[in-house]
Amino acid sequence: MNLSSDVDDSETESDQEESDNNGDSSRVWCPVDGSSRTVPPSHFPFLGKPGLKDDVEHDPLDYLRLFLDDNVIGIIVAETNRYAEQCSSNPSKARSRTNRWEPVTADDIWVFISLIILHGIIGKLLQKWYWSTNRLISSS
Repeated sequence: MNLSSDVDDSETESDQEESDNNGDSSRVWCPVDGSSRTVPPSHFPFLGKPGLKDDVEHDPLDYLRLFLDDNVIGIIVAETNRYAEQCSSNPSKARSRTNRWEPVTADDIWVFISLIILHGIIGKLLQKWYWSTNRLISSS
C-alpha cells in the first residue's frame, strides 16, 4: 500500500468537495464508464420556463416571421442582387439572362419562399408539373 497515493486521493476528494461548494464542479474531470447506458445528472440544471417566448398568434406566418424577420430578408435581397451584379459584370456571359436582371425586392423573396413551402406541401414527381396547365396535374 502506497501512502502517497492515499494522500493524493484524499486531497483530490477534498478539492472536489470545495469546488462543488463554490459552484465549480463543472470543471472537475471524472472517469466515464462507456458501458453504462445511464445518463449522469446534469451539472447545469435547466432553470428556464419552457415554451415560446414571443407573442405569436396561431397564424403559421407569424411563426415563420420569428425566424425570417425583416433583417434576414433584407440580407437575402442584398446578397441576391449583389450576386446578380457580379454575374452580369462577367464579359464571357454577354448573352446571359443576368443582363436583363431586375433587382429583387423583399416581396419577391417572400413570394419565392412561399413557392418553396408550397412545393413541400403539394408533392409532384417532376418540377415542370408545378407549372403545368394540364387539368390532370394542375395545382389550381
